[in-house]
Amino acid sequence: MYIMKFKLLSAVILTALSATAFSATEQTFSDGLKIKLNEKSTGSDLRMYKGKPVLAISSPDNSKISHNYFDEFNVGKEGMYIGNHKGANTIITEVVSHSPSLLKGNIDIIGKLGTLVIANPNGITTGSGFGVSNTKNLELATAAIVNSSDTARVETMKNSNDGKLIINDTNITGLDKVSLISNNISVEKSKIDVKELNVHLLASAEYETRRLSGESVHEDTYDITDRRKKKVTIVSRGPSKLSIDNNSSILADNININLLESEFRNNGYIGGREILNIRSGKSHTGIYSRIDNGDIVHMKNYGTLTGKNLKIAAYDHGYMENHGKITSRALMSFDLNNGSTFVNYGDINNYGRYNNNETRITFDYGTFENNGKMRSNNIAITNHSNGKLLNKGSLDFMHSDFTDHKKYTKGSKEDQSFNFISTGKSPDNAHYTEADF
Repeated sequence: MYIMKFKLLSAVILTALSATAFSATEQTFSDGLKIKLNEKSTGSDLRMYKGKPVLAISSPDNSKISHNYFDEFNVGKEGMYIGNHKGANTIITEVVSHSPSLLKGNIDIIGKLGTLVIANPNGITTGSGFGVSNTKNLELATAAIVNSSDTARVETMKNSNDGKLIINDTNITGLDKVSLISNNISVEKSKIDVKELNVHLLASAEYETRRLSGESVHEDTYDITDRRKKKVTIVSRGPSKLSIDNNSSILADNININLLESEFRNNGYIGGREILNIRSGKSHTGIYSRIDNGDIVHMKNYGTLTGKNLKIAAYDHGYMENHGKITSRALMSFDLNNGSTFVNYGDINNYGRYNNNETRITFDYGTFENNGKMRSNNIAITNHSNGKLLNKGSLDFMHSDFTDHKKYTKGSKEDQSFNFISTGKSPDNAHYTEADF
């Protein structure tokens, strides 16, 4: 019965969109929130149907992308319709003024199923009534769209205003793919349960640059006799932020969290039914620029991180702490590179139900320190250079595999082999011995 009513409603709205009468560039919701098109948005307009605004989208380009520009993009509690009567595969709604977005109602896409992108560099806040219907993919971004193509959109988004993305008292469920893109993401009293979730932290927009006095590098040229030198630029900026409160849960088949110069604090539950992948590092600012912001990548987990396969990779002096639970049912891996450190004060458990159950720790100038409990059926350690495993807590595993590549820097006598120190008290039934390493 619901499907029949929805099809009938869709037919009525799509018929109304074919007429040009009663179209406008601005509509107001019952709670005073507004939706207003920008003059750049040629070919799109706003109607009303039974008290709800209806967006008639602009014509899609050759890639079937409809790009619609707004001075204000809000959704009141009664919700709104987007009429995809022109058959777009992707519908972009981008705010190009200085007004943040408040999304309190449901957005129904009428017509062809399409990806919905809501982009506002000034900030986006969702409320308890927010949701999307008749779409499988949703992107929420507090950034400007530089390239609208589906393959390059996220990679080229520009953070210009440091707007916040706040998911508050919201349930986002039943979608194939959700992407959250911002330099400041907060999930509060909310539930996300989808097939794929991608969280992309953008570098902060506010930064300072200065020339590094007394130091320069050679500029690459085709003529080896004309190798000029250029001063190095130092870039300083604050971290981006991701926080999950203790009343929130995030579930997906596949979860990818990309921490770019970020502070990440989890007090909730993050679970990948198949994969949970967390990667941290600094941005690449150019061959003649260096990041000078200290150990800017910080992760603190006080909740639960879990996945059938779980991978945590830290680069560029990242510092990660676990005070809660990290669990896996198959493969768990930690990649620690470029001076990065992982410290466990809580519980890491990888006693799974699968034959290939294993915990892998890979070092390339990295440190893993266990002050809590750590258990695994199998543990495999690979040292490329300067790896350190410090056990001050409880460490228990049945089988181990150790590979030490002992990489040396040319012309250096520095010993870069693996270093294992255990001062903790493991359980009486622990299976490992220090000789395993």
